[in-house]
Amino acid sequence: MSLSYDGGKSSTEAARIEGPTPGVTRYFKASSIPAHVRKALLRYELTGNNTVGIFSFRVDADYMDPIAALFVQPFTVTHRWRENGREMSKKTEITRLPFSYSIHADTDPEMVSVTYETASLQR
Repeated sequence: MSLSYDGGKSSTEAARIEGPTPGVTRYFKASSIPAHVRKALLRYELTGNNTVGIFSFRVDADYMDPIAALFVQPFTVTHRWRENGREMSKKTEITRLPFSYSIHADTDPEMVSVTYETASLQR
């Protein structure tokens, strides 16, 4: 497999699977992507003696905007749920991205809503 970042004018090898490989699944990740690239072409080259085939393949691309997370205006996320018939809620202030947090319930919760508020809307 080869990758091109200039519309196919040039390419670099991204991965290689050498056989025999019946029933083999592989995972590859391209990490040396030039700055400011927004488009890539992936090329599969198949060679063999009448025994080459791909049954299934998948390609994922994740784009990270280089300026998106430079500044995050804090905001609040409120989760509301029912637990054993009781109304429950958890409010969390998000101050940076990415951000993660946990919500623990004693029983299977019934989700009610998830809302967010920016600082300018909070009272």
